[in-house]
Amino acid sequence: MSFANNPLSLGKLTVTSAGTPISFTSGFSGVLDYGTIRASKLDVQALSTNQNNVYVGYSGMSTTTLSGVVAVLGAGDSWQLDLPDSGNRIDVSKFWLAADTNDDAALVVIYVG
Repeated sequence: MSFANNPLSLGKLTVTSAGTPISFTSGFSGVLDYGTIRASKLDVQALSTNQNNVYVGYSGMSTTTLSGVVAVLGAGDSWQLDLPDSGNRIDVSKFWLAADTNDDAALVVIYVG
């Protein structure tokens, strides 16, 4: 897999334990050693098969108070962070996904350039 590809799918991120956030880059630990993954654009789409909300936020976010949450996505909803004129300044590892229901998921895609 090359980070030169645009767009680059980080794949389906599944929250196996409701209320326990997972890092967007959790699927890469031990598989790829790229250090910090930086992007100019980040797309997140909650799967249409989800039972409840998924949350985009930072490590330590609270799905109860919404502290540290940047987006609440229902099934099929999407959220985007786009910094096209700023270079690759989005540190993808800073973003996490949480869910109200076990095994709800989202597709995460990044753009580098």
